Parts: sequence; C-alpha cells; structure tokens
Amino acid sequence: MKNLISSFSVFNFKKNLNKNFKETSLNNKENLVHYRRDLDSLG
Repeated sequence: MKNLISSFSVFNFKKNLNKNFKETSLNNKENLVHYRRDLDSLG
C-alpha cells in the first residue's frame, strides 16, 4: 500500500513537472517573439 502511494505521488509530480515545463516553454516563445519585435522596431 505504501509503495502504491509513493509511486502515485511520483507520477503526479512528473505530470505537474511536465505541465509546468510546457507552460514555461510557451511563455519563453512569447517572450522571444516580443524580443524580436523590439529588435525589429529598433532597426
């Protein structure tokens, strides 16, 4: 029973980690686009 709980919590942790990673990479892409736009407007 204890093993089941610990493996389940590891699974949840990995799932959350993956979700956070996806959101972070999406934010990074948006920041990159804004950065490129700023560079373009500077010429």
